[in-house]
Amino acid sequence: MAAPREIEVDCHGPVTTAAWQILQVRWEEARDLASAITADPPASAIHNMRVATRRLRSAMRDFRRLIKFKPMRGPMKEIGQLADALGAVRDQDVAIAALERFYGELKSEAGRDGLQQWKIGRIELRSSALNELKLLISVEAIADLDARFTAALEKATARSGEDAPNFADAGGAIIAKSYRQLTHLSRGLYAPHRRRPLHRMRIAAKRLRYALELFAICGGEEMESAARDVAEMQTRLGDLHDCDVWIDDLGPMMRLLDQRQALTKTLTEIEQNVLVASVWLLGRLTRDRAKHFRDALTLWHDWTDSGFGGRLDRLGLGGRRDDDGV
Repeated sequence: MAAPREIEVDCHGPVTTAAWQILQVRWEEARDLASAITADPPASAIHNMRVATRRLRSAMRDFRRLIKFKPMRGPMKEIGQLADALGAVRDQDVAIAALERFYGELKSEAGRDGLQQWKIGRIELRSSALNELKLLISVEAIADLDARFTAALEKATARSGEDAPNFADAGGAIIAKSYRQLTHLSRGLYAPHRRRPLHRMRIAAKRLRYALELFAICGGEEMESAARDVAEMQTRLGDLHDCDVWIDDLGPMMRLLDQRQALTKTLTEIEQNVLVASVWLLGRLTRDRAKHFRDALTLWHDWTDSGFGGRLDRLGLGGRRDDDGV
């Protein structure tokens, strides 16, 4: 994963000035990475641009109540569409890599052939998703978006710095709010079979992590350390979510094959192999899901015992209330 470009920001200067600097650089990172997505890009190229786009969108979300957001609505909607297109390709890259790992574990020849059929399907989905992405990242499309994003950002950050909070105070309020949201959503850990609350908690962890990374410019190593800890929670919840997505895909396929077998009393060799692979995958993913859930639950209670929230309060950025409009 490409590291974000370092940005020098006046921590005690107006947040509007810092917002202009940060959003411009984060957009340039995402824009420049588009050129690495060639006819058949490696998974790393897709991943790097997706992460850069997520950093940009997260920063925009943090700043949206501190700048004049209206001018940014159009460009940010398009960047959201770009992020979705990148995610569609990335999802298939992750699935293909997982299937290659599973192939080495499965001993049944029929099951291995079934996994190959799953992989062929994923490769086809990736190709289709990549074609959609390329429409959004053509040289012409990126140049047009670049011009409109830059113009919109100038308008959005034209607010006078006199009535704006400083960057550090705004950061303290944003981080505190993000952690409260994560704490509220942590109740999903007590309903392990309800997927949506756990998915929302994963998203909240991701947003807190990006906020910590954003304001680490002023918070230093301690804040970077906190960001790494939150990234660990995000990873565990992300692994859990990946299992849920796989299970959601497997269920309809297995039901369809069962129904077909009940009606025709037989399956083709390919269908039988896919069913064998699907049965094995469902068992494997169910076990993995339980482990990832247990890991996330344990980590959350480790945070509670160690006073992670108090650790964030002690970072010293200020702005712990929402009195700055955050």
